[in-house]
Formats: sequence, structure tokens, C-alpha cells
Amino acid sequence: MNKLSGSRKIYAFGSLVLGVLLLLWPGDALRMAAYVVGLVVMAGGVISLIAHFRKRSSYASHGINLITAVIVTGVGAWIFLNPQDFASIIPTALGYLVVISGIVNLLETFSLSRAHYRKWWVSLLAAIVTIFMGMLLVNHAFGIVSSMVRLGGVFLLFNGISDLWINRRVDEYVHYDNKTPGKNRKRASGS
Repeated sequence: MNKLSGSRKIYAFGSLVLGVLLLLWPGDALRMAAYVVGLVVMAGGVISLIAHFRKRSSYASHGINLITAVIVTGVGAWIFLNPQDFASIIPTALGYLVVISGIVNLLETFSLSRAHYRKWWVSLLAAIVTIFMGMLLVNHAFGIVSSMVRLGGVFLLFNGISDLWINRRVDEYVHYDNKTPGKNRKRASGS
């Protein structure tokens, strides 16, 4: 669980940083994200192409790997050369990420409830609001992109803050190992 908590914390901090960037510089942040994604995808395709020609295996998947590498390289180049087109789908993708994060928060809320954390309902409320905001982003992302990007920035800020709060409570009050039963039972009614 500690590894999951660590990755969730990294995701939460990333959500906070991305939220601030999208809130303050929506157009530039989207364009930069498109360039970075394009370069990463293109680099992955080129690396696959190089690996393909180095191996020269006779397996049937050899041809499929070559075709996949060419397609991935082409998609990366298209994203890099057409950042505006790609940027228009980013708010929708962010919306799906926020919805997924809200669902994870909702599941963690049940853990808090089972651990008898008195204010588990705050976590429930934050999870429901997060899911709602993500769905709003997904359903309206193709409207006014700049406004939706700023709104997405606000949603990501909320998501990051709620993720950190819920994750801290889960780390503090929910124990998945049977070695320390009821360790914080006295504090279960705490803040």
C-alpha cells in the first residue's frame, strides 16, 4: 500500500502543478504539452525502429513490430506538427483522468469508513465533486477550449488537494497489514 500511496502522492502533486500551469497559461501549456507528447511518442517510435533493424529476427511478429514502429513514429510526428489539433483533445483526456482519480478517491473513502474515521464523509464529498468535475470537463471539453482549459486547471487543483488529503487520511487511519490492529483506533475520531 505504501508504494500505491507514494505514486498517488506523486500524481496529486503533478495534478497541482499542471492545474496551476493550465490556469495561468492555458494556450501555452496546451501547446507545450502537445510538443512534449509528440516528441515522446515520436522518440518511442524511432527507438522501436532502431530496435527492429538491430534484431533482424525471423519471427512473424517482426513485421508487426516494424509496422507498429512506423505508425507510432508517424503519430508522434503528426502531434508535433499539429499541436493545435492535438491540444483540442487534451481537456477531454484530463477530464477522464480526473474522473478516474475521483473513483479511486471514492474507493479509498470506503476504506476510511471501515476504519471508523469519523469524517469519512468529507472524503466522500470530495470524491463525488471530483467525479462530477471530471465528467463536466469530458462533456464540455470541445466547447471553448481556452475556458475549458482554465476550468480544467481549477479542477486539477481541487483534485490534487483532495487526493493529498484523502491519501493522508488513508495512510493514517487504514491499516492493511494485520500486524498492527487498531494502531490508530483512538485517533479514528480525529481530524
